[in-house]
Amino acid sequence: MANNGSDGGGFSYVNTGIESDLYNSNYFHSTNTYTSDSSRYTITQYHLGMPDLNTSNSYVQSRVLGLLEECVDLGVDGFRFDAAKHIELPTDTSSSCASDFWPTVINGIKDYAGDDLYIYGEILNSAGTDIANYTTYMDVTDNYTGDYLLYSAYSQNCGALADCNYYKGAGDENSVLWAESHDTYMGSSGSAGLSNTSGVSDDVITKAWAIIGSRANSTSLFFARPASTMGTASTDTTWCSTAVSEVNKFKNYFDGTTEYLGYSTDYTVTYNERGTAGVVISKLDGSGYVKLTANKMADGTYTDQISGNTFTVSGGYITGTVGSTGVAVVYNPDSSSSSSSSGSSSSSSSSSTTSSDEDTIYLVPNSNWTKDSARFAMYVFNSSTGSNSWASMSDSDSDGTYEGTIPDGTWDYIIFCRMNGSSSTNSWSYVWNQTNDLALSSSYNCYTIASGAWSYGSGTWSYITVTDDDDDSSSSSSSSSSSSSSSSNSSSSSSSSSSSSSSSSSSSSSSSSSSSSSSSTSSNRPGGNSDGFSGGGNSRGVRR
Repeated sequence: MANNGSDGGGFSYVNTGIESDLYNSNYFHSTNTYTSDSSRYTITQYHLGMPDLNTSNSYVQSRVLGLLEECVDLGVDGFRFDAAKHIELPTDTSSSCASDFWPTVINGIKDYAGDDLYIYGEILNSAGTDIANYTTYMDVTDNYTGDYLLYSAYSQNCGALADCNYYKGAGDENSVLWAESHDTYMGSSGSAGLSNTSGVSDDVITKAWAIIGSRANSTSLFFARPASTMGTASTDTTWCSTAVSEVNKFKNYFDGTTEYLGYSTDYTVTYNERGTAGVVISKLDGSGYVKLTANKMADGTYTDQISGNTFTVSGGYITGTVGSTGVAVVYNPDSSSSSSSSGSSSSSSSSSTTSSDEDTIYLVPNSNWTKDSARFAMYVFNSSTGSNSWASMSDSDSDGTYEGTIPDGTWDYIIFCRMNGSSSTNSWSYVWNQTNDLALSSSYNCYTIASGAWSYGSGTWSYITVTDDDDDSSSSSSSSSSSSSSSSNSSSSSSSSSSSSSSSSSSSSSSSSSSSSSSSTSSNRPGGNSDGFSGGGNSRGVRR
């Protein structure tokens, strides 16, 4: 590490064991004064408890750029700059601390790697300058908005949670939102009613995330809570819960469509309509029937991807029952829309249905996956169109190899799922464990889960050739190819889903906040693994 173990920022605190080319007083700020937000000079030139690099120095800039180039060569496609507000800007002339660090580094790495890199900077609270001076180079964290929306969910203020403003002033396309971060969870940097969020329940975090994570254009990050200290593994798996992951998938599915934020005090609900064919509902007081004004949704029947409950849009209202999580993610991802209204549209159309060349796929689960009377299913999807389908798998001859017929369609990925055996329904609400997103290929058709693996563990592909002889099947395997990922230990536990509906028909007085339109932007489909954050939109998310 750069410091010598003491809390200080001058060159005298630099570890003498660092790389000799960097052990130079010109490469570090000389002051030993702790940073403050009183001016741009104190923000950028003072230290944060450790030696502070002199980012105006051209050699330091070249070393930072060289590191980023090395990361790009290794496959990295984005960067987060920690404490970005503590690095000076070209516009800091009045504070006598201006430098060309950002244009040199950001423009340099984009010239090297192309404009597809996603780059954002952490800017907590005030930056002491117009935020546009930073968004010239990168997206920025908007903790003001995220903190405010979490407090709104915490206090069950559905109208405040429907506020569409971005309070950092960066606008939707340059803002990174969260419900909480490592700073609010472990520290006290919260800016709106909750200085520390460690006491906020996962239930409230999820309800806030339903709105934050479904917003148009902005990038959203979900914080995976650690154990008692940062960096230690936790048993809290809310980050990969069905509710969180379905919000992530919804955001990606409706990328490029408008949003309309509304609320109902009658039902303590905030909701976000995306386009004309989807809505995320956050019922802040828990599960139950809702009747909400349909501001944009086209008439039709839709499915809540969390509970499986049916929602109906008719006569200007959205009606249905929100499940036990208090969140409903309502749309029909398998088709452009089930609506009956003319002129309705969805942001993503389904791929044309064709028969797959490989009709049968096989799964060999390990001893972990076969526990607790689990059953197995496959989830196939097209990463380009968003089309997807489920199919059950069975071991008809009790030889430990499960097989299933791939649904008709054009698919390029498959996820094998360990399902709750008490239900025959195939949905993410009944998934106990899952593999990573696995690419389909005609070169292999059997996936073997590695010994000891649970969710996202490693495994091996092989090819099974099946021959029929008097109705008996024999198989052989060949041409093995491996697929690996970090293994995650997870004990099996039953996941319940609420499907009861209420026949209540009381009218609702729903209100809505101002709508904001969005333009099409590139986004990444939710994938299998995540570290501290999962997100939708332009950031990678998690498929449960």
